[in-house]
Amino acid sequence: MNLTKEQAAKIHDIESYKAVTGAKRFKRTKEETAAGLSPEEALQARLDDLVPVNEIHVVTGKKKSKSKYLSGKELLTIRVRPDSKIPAEYFEKLKKKNIEVVLDDKFFGWVDNKLDHPYNGDVAKLFLHILNLGIGEVVTQVHSEQDVKEYK
Repeated sequence: MNLTKEQAAKIHDIESYKAVTGAKRFKRTKEETAAGLSPEEALQARLDDLVPVNEIHVVTGKKKSKSKYLSGKELLTIRVRPDSKIPAEYFEKLKKKNIEVVLDDKFFGWVDNKLDHPYNGDVAKLFLHILNLGIGEVVTQVHSEQDVKEYK
């Protein structure tokens, strides 16, 4: 099924794909299957072609992180795309640009502490809050699981 830009902007996972398109299931193409893509990866590839995606690559510092969630040897990629209410044409200068930010072990130690409590390992929710609220707000205001729920 071919997706339109309007549909793609409303889709963020397989369930939303089914809801938006009315399909009973997500079907991969022969090429996607041959490439070894999971249904989620195939859907994401299709969305990337239709919706402007900005990748923020966060590279850890030279010191090895003792992080149990984020390894000091890995490149952390955060994909940022507009939600369904924002037209795909909204971004002019950020379209398909990669931004690289190099962070040290202090940031990742802070992330690990927040992931332990109050985020309980929910990396996506933590970074969504950082992007939506600002890192200062997350540091100073989100201390309990109730705070996490309040900032939906």
